[in-house]
Amino acid sequence: MIKKEVDLIDAERYPENAFGFAVREKLKEGKDLVDVASELVANSKPLMEVAPDLLGIKDEKRYLVIFQNDKELRPTGGFITAYSIAKVNKGRFEPVLSDDIYNLDNKYKPKVEAPGPLIKYIKGPYLLSTNLRLRDMNWSPDFGEAMKLFGKEVESVGIKNIDGIIAVDTQVLVNILDVIGPIGVSGFGEYSTKEVPDCKCPQVIYELESFADIEGPIVWSENEPGKIVYAPPNYDNRKKIIGPLMNSILANALGQPKEKLAPLFEAVFKSFIEKHVLFYASNAKAQEALDAFGIAGTLKDYEGDYLHINNANLGGRKSNLYIKEEISQEMEVGKDGSIVKTVIITYKNPEKHDGWLNSVLPNWVRIYVPKGSELIDFAGVEEKVDPYEELGKTVFAGFFKLRPEGIAKVTLKYKLPFKTSKEYKLFIQKQPGSDTPLYSVSLKKHKEEFFLRVDKELKFTI
Repeated sequence: MIKKEVDLIDAERYPENAFGFAVREKLKEGKDLVDVASELVANSKPLMEVAPDLLGIKDEKRYLVIFQNDKELRPTGGFITAYSIAKVNKGRFEPVLSDDIYNLDNKYKPKVEAPGPLIKYIKGPYLLSTNLRLRDMNWSPDFGEAMKLFGKEVESVGIKNIDGIIAVDTQVLVNILDVIGPIGVSGFGEYSTKEVPDCKCPQVIYELESFADIEGPIVWSENEPGKIVYAPPNYDNRKKIIGPLMNSILANALGQPKEKLAPLFEAVFKSFIEKHVLFYASNAKAQEALDAFGIAGTLKDYEGDYLHINNANLGGRKSNLYIKEEISQEMEVGKDGSIVKTVIITYKNPEKHDGWLNSVLPNWVRIYVPKGSELIDFAGVEEKVDPYEELGKTVFAGFFKLRPEGIAKVTLKYKLPFKTSKEYKLFIQKQPGSDTPLYSVSLKKHKEEFFLRVDKELKFTI
């Protein structure tokens, strides 16, 4: 009932801004949240059935929590920087161990061949051995597929008997701190979302990014792949802060007054649906429930047009902190009903090079489209590979660089594998960890523009 009433609201009829408040944008965001919430409620039954097991109501559960830096974007949400082992007993979440991903990688003997783009563009640890490191194992855009491999390989370095993997990125911290306010972390100081002029970012992001980078680069061994010869003086801070930071956030969140509980729930819910938190369960039934609820980071099967754009930062520091994306899609319908589609992806980095956070971005982009789509043209990339199939989709992929204060534009033209019917359907899936790219979709008289916060389905009557 609520969804039907909300669907009747035309955000375009309202002013863009009023009294300093972004009226139109907030209405669109609210409609997206209601749409997703109604779908989640409809798909919540399987999750409710497995929730007691996931929460350790009967038997204690152990989860591997990985921290993905969305400012250094990778396929499932960000570069894996650190991890924690947490136990959940009767619904109570408690971190028991945390460490830096490089320390885990040091113990690991790589034996899986790395994807070509990592070998070619990351170089560094891949010069002597082309086998995949743990920290790069979130290469598949499907979180479940990536974690199957990661979960299997970490067993060889002692992380066993894990019931699932949870991935979180830095935006989760910002969403929660926006509600509960500044928090203190013993031995590390206070953290908040107050903007730091030096980086034009929240203070908590500034501090976390500064830990491993400010004192200098990591030097790798030439003879022993994966071994660090020299690390900056504050190198260990990243692993040391994880446990105390998690404990402080949990303690502060649980101690909030009643009037803060609703906005706190909204902040957590927003983090889930916008893919800043992802879940993978070892139990097949639990994994199916998480997938149905939309928080498993799965690339979906879909009957109709489909688009998923996946970017990987291959050594561009933390430049995703500043990058904005705009994606336009335009469909041309031929006399025979065939559909030729043009997708233009515009990347903008308005900030100056600073030698620390912002740098030249070497980016590997993969565009997932309906299986059987035929590529007509692919421009704006320095290198590209032949179209291939993966996860039930056709993939167009290539490499380009985006410079600070620069713009890069990638253009694709391809023919869809089906012809028009009375209804055109399009499903767009958001990349985990990404911001809210601006999309525009045009088909004959139909045109829609929106910020992609969540996976979105569009239907046009032709």
